[in-house]
Amino acid sequence: MGVPSFFRWLKGHYPLLLSQCIETELDEDPSQPNPNTEGDVEFDNLYLDMNGLIHPCYHPKNQEHPKTYLEVFQNVEKYVDRIFNLVRPRKVLFMAVDGVAPRAKMNQQRIRRFCAAKDSEYNRYMQCQDLSITKEEIDEIMDPQTIIQSDTNTITPGTEFMMQLSDYITEMINRKQKTSPAWSNIAVIFSDASVPGEGEHKIMEFIRSQRVEFNYDFSRHHCVYGLDADFLFLGLSCHELFFTILREEVFNVENLTPPAGRFGPAKFLFANGFVFRQYLERDLKPAKMGFDWYFERALDDIIFLCVTAGNDFLPQIPGMNILGGSIGKIFELYKKILPELGGYITDNGNVDCKRAAKFLHSLVDSEEIALQGIMNPSNLSKEASINTNKIYQNDYSQIEKVPRPISSEITLEKPDDAFENLQQRYYKEKHGFDEKDVEKVKDVCINYLKGMAWTLQYYLHGCTSWSWYYPYYYAPLLSSFELLENLDINLSVLDDSKPIPPLEQLMSVLPPQSSHLLPQNMAELMKKGSPLEKYYPTTFSIDMMGGHQPWKGITFIPIIDGEFLEKTLKDSKIILTDEEEKRNKTGFVKVFVQNKDEGLCDGSLIWGELKKTEIENCFHFIFENPPREKNLSYIPLNIDLPRNIVGGVCVGPSKPEDMPLSIPGIPYNCKRDFRITKIIQEKTRKSTLSVNKKKKNLSHLI
Repeated sequence: MGVPSFFRWLKGHYPLLLSQCIETELDEDPSQPNPNTEGDVEFDNLYLDMNGLIHPCYHPKNQEHPKTYLEVFQNVEKYVDRIFNLVRPRKVLFMAVDGVAPRAKMNQQRIRRFCAAKDSEYNRYMQCQDLSITKEEIDEIMDPQTIIQSDTNTITPGTEFMMQLSDYITEMINRKQKTSPAWSNIAVIFSDASVPGEGEHKIMEFIRSQRVEFNYDFSRHHCVYGLDADFLFLGLSCHELFFTILREEVFNVENLTPPAGRFGPAKFLFANGFVFRQYLERDLKPAKMGFDWYFERALDDIIFLCVTAGNDFLPQIPGMNILGGSIGKIFELYKKILPELGGYITDNGNVDCKRAAKFLHSLVDSEEIALQGIMNPSNLSKEASINTNKIYQNDYSQIEKVPRPISSEITLEKPDDAFENLQQRYYKEKHGFDEKDVEKVKDVCINYLKGMAWTLQYYLHGCTSWSWYYPYYYAPLLSSFELLENLDINLSVLDDSKPIPPLEQLMSVLPPQSSHLLPQNMAELMKKGSPLEKYYPTTFSIDMMGGHQPWKGITFIPIIDGEFLEKTLKDSKIILTDEEEKRNKTGFVKVFVQNKDEGLCDGSLIWGELKKTEIENCFHFIFENPPREKNLSYIPLNIDLPRNIVGGVCVGPSKPEDMPLSIPGIPYNCKRDFRITKIIQEKTRKSTLSVNKKKKNLSHLI
């Protein structure tokens, strides 16, 4: 899901959701009260999705790039210190690095890494075309060692870099727990790249494992640092009341630098999940229903439906995008259509196919305009496509090579206004079969719904299949889901597949330009003449889908055959060194707790089991989550909720006077109107509900 576009949308629609962080002096003791919280309420648990933190430390913007791994690791420590000082957790710090991902995510990682390699290759080529550049500078740019050092694909599980980073962070935690009261009084949990799973989902698995305990405190305050836009939906999926997102401020900070002596962005923002929940209940609850309203189930439905607006596992459905207002439309239609569906779309992760298909088909109004742009692209889009494919279809690895020409003839086709013709052309030109072949269209729709169901299960309960992936390049059309409205289909994806080994995962996601990150005899399998050769192209094409940005298009890189890859590696009888064997092993979650013996944790900080490690002179334990005998997706009904702090705060209703306001410090009879305003120093693109109490300036409240 696009981060800037999603948070821009949130700022305009839910202004009370975001607030700026207060940063104190760098040397202030983080064991002191947090200026970002009120009274005696502080954050209990801090979770760091480390990959969003590691990347800017490896290639920082507007700062000198590190020359060694050690400098990168030191940047990581500075960044962790800064976030720790902002949040000041009192019970748990959980640091999670991306490990081996499910196959559905690896396909997307593969595309990103192939495109990143081509972008770097092209940028070097263009640098060398500068007439003012010297031969010495060209030699430096094209130096193999320089290219290797700048390869960000090294931030992938199974590389030497990730193993060294794990060792550094382990030493860092031990050091800080000995010297800092704020660190020594909490449990520090570290899940490195050798532990399978994406960082954000390791975090969610830990939270789920804790909340099934009998004495779990549902008033715990969680704060998650991460760049992924879907963290707010992940927060909703765990059904915790107090779930806050910490992220970089990405708007109006171009000319700002971080405070002196600090590493990272200029500013941070908090996104309050408790406030988001209140906004959503206001916007989702129908006026009349034929069955009981249960907000937690409605949240699961919304998480499921918003997968269509952007995700890491499925291609985007034509007509569904955040900037086009898809999320707002989903919310609006849900409130209208839910009573007609006769029940909720999902039930604790299980999806009702008929209801899901009916809802998706109801979004069809946005399809025709999108198809016009895709099937009859503008001259501007065609030009963007030509320029993009000049980069990806040429070999820029050697500066003396002349790019082969790509057809640059641009002709504006006569728009095909017939909606049915656009639909037929989409399936014929994109999928390669006729729309009248109903069974094939059904198969695309069913696989897409299975992907949505798999994603929901992944959010709610963890990975149900490590091997499943969507087998098509393109998504179905919204209009095609009508074919499934009367079908009872089991959409669950459940099998006993396991995560693949780290080095096999490197072979699955790395482009040939990054083969230096592999053991030598595995790298040879990426070269010409190898049985795997076709999976490692150095040139490829992108379908821009009528847009202007490559990342919004469809990248044609062969989907790797996992079984064939495994067989080829086995037949090749790969011999690994001791160090490479270590990189290929599955690791374990470590917990650092002062003054604690081996055994069960009682819940004062965490629940779980501590076991001694086999590492000598080690000050940490192996941590195992408590067994999950039952799934607990919802907040127990006997939990007392705090007072409502959003109430009827409304953005965009046709009759705002009918909506009572319940903002602390603002009376019900205040003046309300709609206007273009500023939220966190940026003008909104659309009118936002504003309140005015006499002549006092209330801008600080939003």
